[in-house]
Amino acid sequence: MELMVPIENKDSIPLYEQIYRYIKTEIRAGRLRAGSRLPSTRTLADNLHVSRSTTQLAYEQLLSEGYIEALPCRGYFVCQIEELVEVKYHGVPEEKEEKQEENENYNYKVDFSPRGIDLDSFPFNAWRKLSKNTLVDDNKDMFAVGNAQGEYSLRQVIRDYLHSARGVHCRPEQILVGAGSEYLLMLLSQLIGRSTGIALENPTYKQAFRVFESLGHPIFPVSMDEWGMKVKELEKTQARIAYVMPSHQYPTGIVIPIKRRQELLKWAKKQEGRYLIEDDYDSEFRYKGRPIPALQGMDDSQKVIYMGTFSRSIAPAIRVGFMVLPEPLLALYREKAGFYASTVSRVDQNILTHFIIEGYYERHLNRMRSVYRGKHDTLLAGLRELEPYFEIGGEYAGIHVLLTHKKGISEKKLTETAAQAAGTADVADKKVGISIYKFDDNFMTLYRQELQRYLTEDLGFKPENVVIQDGKGDQAEQTNQINNFITQKYDVLILNLVQASSAPEITDMCKEAGIPVVYINREPDEAEEQRWVDEKINATYVGCDARQSGTYQGEEILETETKGDINGDGKVSYIMIQGDPENVDAQYRTEFSVKALTDAGVEVEELLKQRGDWDQAKAQQIAQDALNQYGDKIEVIFCNNDAMALGALQAIEAAGRKVNEDIYLVGVDALTEAVQNVIDGKQTGTVFNDHFSQAKAAADAAVQFISGEEVDAKIPVDYIKVTNANAQEILDKLK
Repeated sequence: MELMVPIENKDSIPLYEQIYRYIKTEIRAGRLRAGSRLPSTRTLADNLHVSRSTTQLAYEQLLSEGYIEALPCRGYFVCQIEELVEVKYHGVPEEKEEKQEENENYNYKVDFSPRGIDLDSFPFNAWRKLSKNTLVDDNKDMFAVGNAQGEYSLRQVIRDYLHSARGVHCRPEQILVGAGSEYLLMLLSQLIGRSTGIALENPTYKQAFRVFESLGHPIFPVSMDEWGMKVKELEKTQARIAYVMPSHQYPTGIVIPIKRRQELLKWAKKQEGRYLIEDDYDSEFRYKGRPIPALQGMDDSQKVIYMGTFSRSIAPAIRVGFMVLPEPLLALYREKAGFYASTVSRVDQNILTHFIIEGYYERHLNRMRSVYRGKHDTLLAGLRELEPYFEIGGEYAGIHVLLTHKKGISEKKLTETAAQAAGTADVADKKVGISIYKFDDNFMTLYRQELQRYLTEDLGFKPENVVIQDGKGDQAEQTNQINNFITQKYDVLILNLVQASSAPEITDMCKEAGIPVVYINREPDEAEEQRWVDEKINATYVGCDARQSGTYQGEEILETETKGDINGDGKVSYIMIQGDPENVDAQYRTEFSVKALTDAGVEVEELLKQRGDWDQAKAQQIAQDALNQYGDKIEVIFCNNDAMALGALQAIEAAGRKVNEDIYLVGVDALTEAVQNVIDGKQTGTVFNDHFSQAKAAADAAVQFISGEEVDAKIPVDYIKVTNANAQEILDKLK
């Protein structure tokens, strides 16, 4: 049986779900009858031009719901569905209405809430894979009641991680796993007794205060100096427990130095029953110097209760926290609270265990440190101009900073003032003229779509005031468009030049008219960019350094099993399919892809270098002719962009060659089809020319010009190397 499933790559619904929905609908409508044999996942994938994993996911969903069955050695068949139950959801209007009201009251462009983290970088694919692996082979144990303290395997890996990363000394038996720090604090309250006084740093983490207060504990606020909680003031209270955040105090950002930590430990040692609660909530993120080891690691008297969480380092929905109890409290826990069942499912615990063991957590932390460091640096750079009015505290660690107004103006007043200022800086009526070198370029299509979306939806420009025109690959045509923008007195121009060499002429036209210009994608030469600085011209270039993209292409070849030398003759023989040789991106990608090989000591042989003009059809012909002429001698095909790589792939397959087996193929841009090819093994690698970040940076620069702010002559955006290891993650982002 052949299934013609109507799928749409641009649809927001995942491909596997589109396939699943179609087959389900056909079965329920009776068009696919009970007992009918379905095509194999491989056959369906080939027919629909999707990956086999996509069709497998669709079939697995249909299997789980009972619409189809898998018979050994025979295939997939439609089930009898009379007895199937379909649950229809009609929505909950009250909840929807409540959410709408919330959005109306809190209409912010940037989420600066304390619980806000970057979810765009969450490793969904790894988590999905581990979730699937946890439930294979009918792993019934996952659904049985587990250890009250948490799975022993998870506690073991937490112990190992804490020891290596934070200097914490403990046994797995001392660790309690629970659904968030609030639950663990409530559990701790059972052990210490609700009459026990608790000292809190002032100011402190509001949620901890709320928990202790709701449980009836006497609360003793203790003021702070630049080194943390004042121990002399603590001594004067009746508190037996002190709740502190030594590594990055919330909200001040203070990192408690060694001397003050020793004073706190000394206070705890003075009396029986005194303890320190160390909340180490975001110690993973530090951007300057080495992290100070945990307070618990300095404790030789079993006086520190250590608490941590994965909610900040992974995601808020991962409600997994942990608490390390001193030995005396561990015995008390088993006596008073050992009967409480674990509040974290065994499934989630198992996923997290393997997430850590298999190295995903470490890689995720490294990636997030980089992400947050970039955001941290950007935020601080933006805040520096406020230093005459605000003191900035808590920088260089964690995922928040503290601003304190030097004249003591309240947060409420500052918020109101900011809202008023935002209203006066409205860009809705400002006009943005955009010219793209040609609309039928695959990458620039993605770029201009995101640019238009960001300008109108995120920044608030009226759609009719954002005009995008097609340069049609003709510089004269494009120059005429720019003249029209100038005549119509547009407020700012964003230009993707047909010829980068035209930049001086166009810059002078815009300068004379008093219109700032943002160049994108095709970079003017360094002399022109320096002229902007010297003459204080309102012009900037936003884009990636093409040298980086070329280098990444070469590295992708070096990372293959043979380092590009498939035939083992001691050198890498390649053909190079260029874009426009006059384009600096084409020049750099051509040069630096090969340079990466030679810098690594690899001998190379250029068989052919030919202009493909960024065009798929031209590249196919070039590759076809080269394969006919040089045959198996060609080991690598370098393409300056993915459109040409797609054309080269057509020629490779027509010649009976197989990528990654007897030839390597790399491109640039990370087009959706190209990334899917990397996943499927039909392309060795590509380089993500991050149009999302570029479009945002270009639009933000345009707004800065409109607002009269100074803009750097060059705003760089990094490329991202795409290999089989991260291709699915990139594809999810693109979709």
